Amino acid sequence: MLHLLGWQLAKFYPSQRLEKTFKVILGLILCFSTILMPAAIASAAGDLSRQPVTEITINLGNEAGKLKFFPNLLEFESGKRYKLLLKNPSS
Repeated sequence: MLHLLGWQLAKFYPSQRLEKTFKVILGLILCFSTILMPAAIASAAGDLSRQPVTEITINLGNEAGKLKFFPNLLEFESGKRYKLLLKNPSS
């Protein structure tokens, strides 16, 4: 009887150890994936500092003194670098 109980305990403990090991491995995989995922996404988008700059000039008025934006509609694309130049030709 004791021999049978010892054999069942010997089967039980390695399975517990194996289950804990799997939990630790799964936890490490989840931790590393949450740490490394943002870096992978950022590198997939490309390095914006190396892209050419598209300059857009915006006039904040005109010589006649009208305080309007020229152009009054701006459209941008994500993933591109822009440099906005603000000029105020009005007095």
